[in-house]
Amino acid sequence: MPLELYDGDTLIQSINFDRVEVGTKFTKEYTIRNNSIFPVEKIQTITSDEDLKIQYPSQLTSNEMSKVIIEFTPKINRRTPLNDKIQFVGAEIIG
Repeated sequence: MPLELYDGDTLIQSINFDRVEVGTKFTKEYTIRNNSIFPVEKIQTITSDEDLKIQYPSQLTSNEMSKVIIEFTPKINRRTPLNDKIQFVGAEIIG
């Protein structure tokens, strides 16, 4: 997939939120880039953790970059650490 997440100029392989107290919000800003020669539309995220909220663009033109905000707010009854895979997917528009 041509969508990649960056922290500054560094391609992100994993995100570490360190320790976040339950009931508090940790927010981190990244950049998403469409590395394709084609635009990507209908961008979505795939994640299974309900304590994650992700703000991202719905489409990106070829080589366009945009802000992504990831918030982690663990609920008071959470007993497990965050261990989730976040994927960005979309439809490449060819032609």
